Amino acid sequence: MDFKTQTLKITLSILFFKIMKKKHRKLNLLPFYFRNIGLILIGLLLVSILVKLSGWADLGFQEEYKTLAEIVLLTALLIIAISKGRIEDERTLEIRTKVYAATFISGVVFFIVGKMLNFLEFFHSEKEITAFGLLLQMFIFYFIFSWIAKRRG
Repeated sequence: MDFKTQTLKITLSILFFKIMKKKHRKLNLLPFYFRNIGLILIGLLLVSILVKLSGWADLGFQEEYKTLAEIVLLTALLIIAISKGRIEDERTLEIRTKVYAATFISGVVFFIVGKMLNFLEFFHSEKEITAFGLLLQMFIFYFIFSWIAKRRG
């Protein structure tokens, strides 16, 4: 690791710890209208996928399109996940925090169980779980857990 990379990592670590030491530990979320921006991004992505699948426009760069689509999808889902709801109070913040924790734990468990099954050859797959697959699974879990928690009240 070169000097610049080490310096950057140390600087980011110090910045992270300074942010975490703030007196108020309020969860900073994006305003509600960002949720609509995320939904618009997903809509545009779906339209571009339909255009691509119909064969109407073949631009010739398959791998770049796939990478760009993954980036747009994950960005849109992240924007939706960290946007405020219409009504944001202590109860919704508590639910959101619990859902974040449950999502993180389920993602880690999902990854560990998948690795163990591959190692023990119960479920041998040539394809390893990718970062995109894990993040997509975690976002799906987040939205499912969030929906369930809001329904329970």
